[in-house]
Amino acid sequence: FSLFFKVEQDNFGIYLFSGVIVWSFFTEATSGGMRLLKRKLYLIESIPFQWIDIYYSNMLSILFGFFFNASALIIIGIFSGVFSGIHLFLLPIALAMLFLFTMGIQLVVSVVFPFVEDLDHLWDMALLLGFWGSGVVVNSDIIIQAVPWIIYLNPMIGLIEFFRNAIMGTPFIGYDFLMIIVFQTAIYFGLGIFIFKRMSIKAIEKL
Repeated sequence: FSLFFKVEQDNFGIYLFSGVIVWSFFTEATSGGMRLLKRKLYLIESIPFQWIDIYYSNMLSILFGFFFNASALIIIGIFSGVFSGIHLFLLPIALAMLFLFTMGIQLVVSVVFPFVEDLDHLWDMALLLGFWGSGVVVNSDIIIQAVPWIIYLNPMIGLIEFFRNAIMGTPFIGYDFLMIIVFQTAIYFGLGIFIFKRMSIKAIEKL
C-alpha cells in the first residue's frame, strides 16, 4: 500500500489507520450533525430543552465508536512494537481539542444547511479535499513544506499529528505548532457556539 502511494513512512499501515480514525470521527460528526436540526425537529417542537444538547449527544455517540477504533489501534501497535506509551498522557488533550473543534464545525454546518440546499454536496467535496490535505495518508511535513500557510487554514493537520504523537510516539509537533492548534480549536468552538445561538431559531423556522 505504501509503495502504491509512493510514501516512505515507517509502520505505514498503523500510521494510516491512526489518521483515518481521526478523520472518520470528524467526517461522521459533521456530515451527520448537518442534518440534526431536521432530524430532531419533532423533538424540538415538542419538548423545551437546550437545543445544543442534541449535538453533544451526537458527538458522544460517535466518540464511543472512535474509542473502539483507537483501542484497536493501540492493541495492534502494542503487538507490532510500534506503541511505546511514552506520550500517552497527551491523548486526553488531543481528544479534547478534536472534540471541541469538531463540535464547532458541526454547529456551523447545521444552522447553515437549511439555507443552502447543496451544502451537503459541497461539504462532501470539502471532506474529500480535506482527506488528502490533512496528512491522513501523506506525512504532514510534506504538505506543510509545500504549502506552509495551510496549518492556519486546516487545523485537522495539527490535530491528526498530535493524536499520532500521543498514540504512536511520533516526534512532538512542537510547542509553537501546538499553540496554533489550541488557538484554532478555541476560535472554531467559540465561533460555532456564537453562530448557533444567533442562527438556530431562524434555521428552525426555515425548516
